[in-house]
Amino acid sequence: EILNIDQDEINILGIDRKYIDGQISKLYSLLLDYLDMKTYYTVGHLGVGQWCVSKNANADICARNIHENLLVRKVKVAQYSDMLKCGGWSEVQKQGKYRIYRSSNYVPANHDILEFIK
Repeated sequence: EILNIDQDEINILGIDRKYIDGQISKLYSLLLDYLDMKTYYTVGHLGVGQWCVSKNANADICARNIHENLLVRKVKVAQYSDMLKCGGWSEVQKQGKYRIYRSSNYVPANHDILEFIK
């Protein structure tokens, strides 16, 4: 319900929206830590997605987390901070701010940006 709070309710309560968003983000991070999970993002022809998976999951498992029949050989990886600095995936690629790994050998870090390569 707190995610659906509107600006009028925020004004009545006297709470800053950035404060609420920050607290939700902290709660989300604590929950993932408690569950021993991490977040990763995907980019590709279907758009951008956010996913959660076990902290020790490799890129193959991340791919199957999205679709059980998704088999990949390689993964293109960028850091979240580089994506923010570049302003988008196409600019990340133009600037060469990514690495390519064999999907079975790479364990994504929390908040990595992944593009799966068949």
